[in-house]
Order: sequence, then C-alpha cells, then structure tokens
Amino acid sequence: MNGTTLDPVIESRLKNAQWGFRWLRFWRLLSWLALAEIAGLFLLGVAMWRGWWVDLQGILVAVALLALLVVLGLPAIVVASLGIHRDRQWAADQVEKADDSLLDRLTTLVHLKEESVYAARIERQATRSLLWEFPLFSTQKKHIRQSWWLATLLLVGVFLFYFKLAPYRNVLEKPVVDTQAVNAGLQLPDEPIVDAEEIQQKREDARWGEVRITEPGRDLKVTKVDVVPLQIEAATSHPLNAVHWVTTSGEASQERSLPPPDEPRYAVYQPYLYVDELRLEDWDVMTYYAGARAGESDYRSEIYFLEIRPFREEIEKIKSGKGGEGEANKGYDLMGKISAIIDRQKRVLRATHGFLGRLAAEPRLTESLKKQDQQKLIETEEEIDEAVGHLYAEMAVEMENMAIAEVLDQLALADEVLDQAVAALRNDPKTAPHFEQKALAELVATRKALQRTLNESQGQSNSEPPPPNGMEDLPVAQLEDKLEEMAEYRDEEKAARELVDALIEEQQEIATQIDQNPSQCSGLAPGQGQSAGALDRLRNEHPKVYENVEPQAEAAERALDEANKALQNNNAAAAAEAQAEALAELERLREDLSGGAAARQLADAYRLKKMLDEEAREMKEMAADPEKASQEAAERNAEAARETTRQLKELIEESRAGEKFGPKLDDALSDDRQAERERQLENLKEAANPEQRGQAAERAAQGLEELAQAFDESAPHSMGDKDPLRPDQRESLAAAIRQLQAMTGQQGGQNAQSLALRRETLENLRDSLPQFRGEDAKTLLEESEEALAENTAFDMERLRQLLERLERFRHEMIGIDFERPDVDLAHINPSDLPAEYRERIQNYFRRLSEN
Repeated sequence: MNGTTLDPVIESRLKNAQWGFRWLRFWRLLSWLALAEIAGLFLLGVAMWRGWWVDLQGILVAVALLALLVVLGLPAIVVASLGIHRDRQWAADQVEKADDSLLDRLTTLVHLKEESVYAARIERQATRSLLWEFPLFSTQKKHIRQSWWLATLLLVGVFLFYFKLAPYRNVLEKPVVDTQAVNAGLQLPDEPIVDAEEIQQKREDARWGEVRITEPGRDLKVTKVDVVPLQIEAATSHPLNAVHWVTTSGEASQERSLPPPDEPRYAVYQPYLYVDELRLEDWDVMTYYAGARAGESDYRSEIYFLEIRPFREEIEKIKSGKGGEGEANKGYDLMGKISAIIDRQKRVLRATHGFLGRLAAEPRLTESLKKQDQQKLIETEEEIDEAVGHLYAEMAVEMENMAIAEVLDQLALADEVLDQAVAALRNDPKTAPHFEQKALAELVATRKALQRTLNESQGQSNSEPPPPNGMEDLPVAQLEDKLEEMAEYRDEEKAARELVDALIEEQQEIATQIDQNPSQCSGLAPGQGQSAGALDRLRNEHPKVYENVEPQAEAAERALDEANKALQNNNAAAAAEAQAEALAELERLREDLSGGAAARQLADAYRLKKMLDEEAREMKEMAADPEKASQEAAERNAEAARETTRQLKELIEESRAGEKFGPKLDDALSDDRQAERERQLENLKEAANPEQRGQAAERAAQGLEELAQAFDESAPHSMGDKDPLRPDQRESLAAAIRQLQAMTGQQGGQNAQSLALRRETLENLRDSLPQFRGEDAKTLLEESEEALAENTAFDMERLRQLLERLERFRHEMIGIDFERPDVDLAHINPSDLPAEYRERIQNYFRRLSEN
C-alpha cells in the first residue's frame, strides 16, 4: 500500500458513496421544490375558486413569483448538491453501514496514515468483501421515492381541480369596473342601470311556444269503425290566437279549427277522431299534427300516422288464399314487406319534420350538425329506395302469373318519387316533406293494388285452375332452360354494353380530331357513318337487350346521323355541337343499359332464389319418402341445384346485383361454403340406396335452405322476426278498447258491420289478454267472449262495464304511457323551461290527480 491509496475496488466504493450522496441531495431538494410549487398552485386555485382573490394583476404576479422560484431554485439546488464535499472517512462509514461483513476493516484502512504490517492483510480482506456490491443509502432513496410519488399525486389532483372547477373563470369573467368613474359618481356607458320593468319586458319579448298531441301520442293502426280520442295541449309565452289540427291523406290536407282557449296562454282539447267520417279506405295512411298561433309565431306538434287496417278476417284471407300454405304465403309476405317499407317511410317523414323544426328553432345550429342530420336522412331514404327496388324484383318473380302490371307500375312510380325525395333532401331539405309524403301515398297505393290483385287471383283460383306456364309448375329438369336463358341474357347485356363503350371511345376520338383540325371535318364523316351503323348491330344482335332501351338507342342513332351530316358539310362549329350531343346521348344510353341490367340482374337473383326454394322443397320431400324418389330424379335435382347455386354465386360476385345485398349472402356464397354444398349435392347423386339417398337429400336441403335464409336476411326489405301485419299484445288490447268505445256509441243491431266489429274486438282480446298472467286477465277474457258472442243480444250497459274494466286493467298492467312511440326525443331539463309553462303544466297534472 502506497500512502493512503487503496485497492481500486475500495477506491471505487468510496467514490460511489461520495457522488451518491450528492445525487441524493439533489433529488431530495428538487422534490421539495416541486411540492412547494404544487402547493402554491393549489392554494392559488382555492383562493380564486372561493372568490377570496380575484385581482387579475395580483394573481399574475403570484404566478410570476412561482415561476421565478423555479428559475432561481434549480441553480441553487445544483450548487447545494454537487458542490458539497464529504471526506473519505465519511464515505467509509457509509460503505460499512451498507455492508456488515466489512467489520470496520474499511474504516481502519482509511485511518492508517503510514505503512503497517497489518494494512496489507486488512486491505485484502476488505477487497474480498467488496467484490459483491451492496446498495448504498437504501433508506434515503426510499424516502425520496415517497416524496416524488406524493408530488405526482398532488400534481394530478391539482390538474383535475383546475380542469373540473376552472377557478380562473371567476377572475376572467369578473366585470372590469372603472374605479375613477365610480368614485366620481358617474354611470358607466356600457353598464346601464336597468329597472325591474325593463327586465320583465325583455322576458316577455323572448317568445316561446309548445304544442303537443299527448293522447294517443304515437302512431296507430285502426279499423274503419274505430274512434280515436285525442288530447292536444298548447302553451305559449304570448296569448294564443288559434289552435287547430291538420290531417293529410295522400296529398290532400284538411285543417280543423278548435274553439278559443279558456286561458290566454294555455289550452287543452280532447276531440274525437271518427275514422268512418274521414272517408278512408283499408290500408290508407293519414298524417296528422296539431298547430297553434300566438301573435306572429306559429308552432307545430310532432306528426303522427293513422293507418287503416282491414279486419283480421280480411287479412287472414290473404294468408289462406290460392296455393295453400306455400304460394298463398308469398302474397302475405309481400304485403308484409310493403307494409314494413311504409312504416320506415313514416319514420323518415317524422325525422325530416323534426329536422326542419330544429333548423327553425335553433338558427345557430352548427353547420356540421346540420350536415350530419341531413346526411342521415339521405342515407335512410336511399335505403328505402333500394328496398323498393328489391321488392319490385321479388314481386315480378313471385307473381309473374298474375295480372300485376298495375302493382309494378305503382311501385315504379313510388321508386321515382323516392329518388326525388333523396334529391330534395340533398339540395333543399325544406321541399323534402312534399316528396316524402307523395312517396308514402304511392307506397300505400301500391299496397292497395297488391291486395286487389291477390283477391282477384284468389277468385280465379276458386273458379278455374291456374295456367300451367309458371315457373312453380315446371319440373326441376325444365328449370335448366330458365338458367340458360338468364345466362344468355347476361352475356348479351355485357356484349351490348361493350359495344356502346366502344362507340363512346370512337366519338371522343372524333371530337378530339375536330378540335385539332376544324378544316378537315369532312374526312371524319365515313368513320361517323360506321358508328351510326353500329347501333343497328345492337338491334339485330341483341334484340332482348334492345327492347329495354329502344327509345334511348333511337335517340342516340338520330344524334349520330346529325353529327354525320354536319361533318359531311365540313361545318366545324355545327359538327362540334352535334358531336357533343351524340356523345351525351350515347352516355345516356350506357347509363340506361347499366340501370336496366342492374334491375334485370336483381330480378334474376330473385328467380334463382325461387329456384333454390323449389329445389330445397323437392329434396325435403325426397328425404321424407326416399322410396318414391328414383336415382335419376336425385341426380337431376342435385345437378339443377348445383347449377343454380353456381349461377347465383357468379351473379352476386360479378354483377352490380351483389352490391344490393348484405354481407351474409357473400359469406354464404364463399368458396368454402359453396364447395361444402356441392359435396352434399354430389353425395346425393352417388347415394346407392334409398336410406343413403334420404340422408343425403336432407343434408343437401339444409344447405340450400341456409343459403336461401342468408339471401332473405341480406335483402334491405327483410322484416326480421316481426310480422308487420300482426299487432303485438299491447296494440291488440288498445285496439280492442277503441273498438268497444265505438260499439258503445252505436245503437246496437245485428247488421254485418256490427257483427264483424264484434269478431274483430274479440280476436284482439284473445290475442292480448292471454299474454298477461293472473285471474283478472282470464276472467276478463271469459266475460268478453260471453258479451261479444254473435248470438248474444246487444247489451249497452254490459259493454260499458266491460270497457271500464278493460281500461282499468290496461292502466294497472301496462301503465298510462305504454302507447308512447319509440322515437328519439330530446331530454329536456324542466328547470330550463319558462316559469309560466312549468306552472301551467303543474296545474294540469294537479287537476289530473284530483280527477
């Protein structure tokens, strides 16, 4: 050992102890500074929040002092920490405290100033003990970590305090007072003194109003003999001038005035709506709302819909018509689908009504919110438009043996009006309700025409057998002709579209040459003549496609002839104009070809779906009785089903029809699922005996049914599990009560209408009361069956008692609000309503409770 220089291991430990102490001191002092800063910010925030200190200049000075403390404190901490020196003896003591195995050897070595016979041995022993590192200052480090954790938690708390309570608002929103003006007794020019009368006048000038139809407060489906009680409430800040309610059936509206209100600013009316007086027919839809006028302001309620439904026995006739359980249900399903579309159109009308009301009531509504609501309405109306297109295709396929021209024409007209409604929503939403109401009227007319067609078809089926030329009467072997016909049409349509695309490219090239060389127009005439002749090929080579676009093709041919004449005359200006017209006509022809092809492809998709249903039905029959099915029939059915599924897969994946279905159909037509179906069909073809044939037919039928189900669920007019033509138990009970009210207003009798009303009321009660448990429901149903039996004399008093008991039962079991519509309503804070309106509403409900 030379002097006091020790082994490098020992020297390293001593230096670590000295520098470790400096860094510990630095982090300790820095944590104290952070705690002081956070505490200062918190105390400053509390002072602002409680209003103890709202002087902006003073607060800014305090913030500057806190920042200055940081600026000056950091250098001071660095100097106080890194500038401190600890001697070797102190360092040795710290290392000894961290490592008990040293046993004062390190301290002894540091004390030795001269050579000693024992120093070398002690040094070797200390070096061996220090080969393993031991943590220094573990207790101090723990305390420092605790200080920083505390500082972090306090910082988060102060941030949340400032974010949630925003104490600085009391300072920023504090009115600036001109002290000199106040001391001089002068009035500030921007803070005029306002007396109580002027404040009250300002409140009076803030006009507001509210009109609501609180009963029934929802859409209703009623019969022609129902009586609907209404309750209309109106409350305004200014005296009411007039209150009325408006009904709209089709496109005709009628306004019904109500008597002047007893109170100047609040009115309640309870008129009755007698359906038979409205001259409405079955399946009609009537729109109604209430309105009020106060001064120069007009207010309107939400709109509601009243739909006239036939009696249940009339609807059941549709379901049990021609064809038994199979084909008759198709007509019933189509009636349900058009009814579901009508219900969706009602919701769009109501949403548009609310959107326009918000625009009028909230002129400061942000442009982004306007666009968002407007886009939602556009998308919903487009979905309805697409659903109508699907329904058109399905009707054309399912009812091709009936006289459905009127139905399809009416549905096509509804499709056109829906397009106009979409355009109105996009360009000028204020005009959209007119087109939406017109579209609703056209859809209603379509449903009425469909029922007439179904009734006429049922009458024909009762008198003579249907003609044997429908697809449903074809054996599976002949369905191959239908498949081939659809494939040929798709090929022809594709070739015709390619021809028109080629003509458009030629015309674009001719237009370019006219612009480049106006003086050489006559040299382009031969090429133009060839283009005009190409449209003749469309007529000759693709007659089926040409039939659908004949007017458009003739218009394009005339435009090409005019362009050819202008080129022959070497008139560049006339040729350019005629050329542009010819190009526009060709592009319209291409658009019409694409649109017609899309409609035809969609119809083909539904034809393939119908073939799938037929093939699945035959396979199920084969599975139920495999002994009757021959091997040849099984092979023929399996091959037809395989070709049908292949064509459907090709149609959905390669044409525009696939864009009109949801993802479930894509998944069902995936390569793996298609391969699995074809394996099942191949097993059916290879079945060696009736038992194997039955099992294979059952599995194959299940695969086809799964595909058909995916098709139905992917269509936009899918109804789901709900039957739009069948009310739920709540609607049935409410309808029964309304019909009893209608009966108690009659004089009795046993005419046909009275008996039909009895049957309808009883069916509604049988449909609703068993859904409620308890003896009351059972007793009520028994009493209703006795009172409403057709062979029972009309007893007015008995019916009134039954009506009272049913109304009481409805309120007890369901509640008074069970008929409210399921629509998006704004959540209103009662404290935000004007005091006058709150007071009158409270008085109204107090009177209700007294009654």
